[in-house]
Amino acid sequence: MSSLSPQTAPSPRRDRAPATARTAVVTGASSGIGAATARRLARAGAAVALLARRTGAVEAVAREITADGGTAVPVVCDVASPDDLELAARRVAQEIGTVDLLVNNAGVMHASPVADRRADQWRAMVDTNVLGVLHTTAAFLPALTAAARSGHRADIVNVSSIAGNTMFAPGFAVYNATKAAVSALSATLRSELLADGIRVTDLRPGLASTEVGRHLPQEMLDGFHEEHRALSPDEVADAILYVTRQPAHLAVPSLVVTPVTQ
Repeated sequence: MSSLSPQTAPSPRRDRAPATARTAVVTGASSGIGAATARRLARAGAAVALLARRTGAVEAVAREITADGGTAVPVVCDVASPDDLELAARRVAQEIGTVDLLVNNAGVMHASPVADRRADQWRAMVDTNVLGVLHTTAAFLPALTAAARSGHRADIVNVSSIAGNTMFAPGFAVYNATKAAVSALSATLRSELLADGIRVTDLRPGLASTEVGRHLPQEMLDGFHEEHRALSPDEVADAILYVTRQPAHLAVPSLVVTPVTQ
């Protein structure tokens, strides 16, 4: 279910490593898992482009990273817009170079039972959670391919959810379907990109404390968090860092991270 509830504060733990010379793009980077991942990657030496729709929020995260000595470029962008993404890809190439790491994290969650016929909510989830991953991957794939063919590690990490194969609550049929689509896309994309040496990972978090659940009723959120101790955004970001730090010959096609009780 890749996330519900208020964002937790970033961990004070510092894990800066020697520069890796990686150039990363993280979507949904204005808060939650995306912001935590951008911070972690920057501390590990990567130059990071932060893509998000909220101007003030994504710029604030980028300022925090640069103040900490990292390299960060905020890019206001809607992943549901191919035009936005083409412009973003050009800007990223000009400002920080050839991308060799893409984290598709942007997501939307609504409790929207099929019987309610909330087509607007269904469209929002499909546009961001599924088409957003496709559009973003397509926009940055030429750079990722160039990086891989030049001998660099090249990674795509798609943040899906255990909701893609586990029914966690009634009313989430469309959200669950979008996350199942991301997992299926990851598996197929991996086979398509093997020849180019691009690694694709389907990351499936369980309950995590992020803003993706901000559209849900508070009593529903409270119920989820009474049942499980949610993962923090930093804990999920650590899983992403683990995957992308593996030697070039080693792939992690899928990884599930959940609270112990889930």
